[in-house]
Amino acid sequence: MKCFQVPADVTVTPWGSALAINPNAKPETISFVTYALTVWLDDRRAYTQDQSFSLIKQRRWLAVIGKFQAAKVGDWIALEDEDYAMLKTIVEKPANSMPMATTMAAIPFSDAVLAAVDKVPE
Repeated sequence: MKCFQVPADVTVTPWGSALAINPNAKPETISFVTYALTVWLDDRRAYTQDQSFSLIKQRRWLAVIGKFQAAKVGDWIALEDEDYAMLKTIVEKPANSMPMATTMAAIPFSDAVLAAVDKVPE
């Protein structure tokens, strides 16, 4: 079992091409759960096997998604080793992305997952 604590929301300050498109772009806040659902949890590697859908993996991954959706800042998410191993693979090399400013601001989200511990601290 691996556990990690849901980090606080991050503020994304527009830069680069986002400012070129809209010089009046304002900072926005993004939550860990929103980022996870958009970038990590929608990754086909988690619920396919040999390029085809696996009902068993779909059910497992749906349970992982449910844990993320129920979590609030400061909560601990506990995942079975197999599920955590898949999440870690996806976090280290995501197939999905968001704008660069968001990706850079969301580094604390990745760090939280990658710093998982074996049990929730007392």
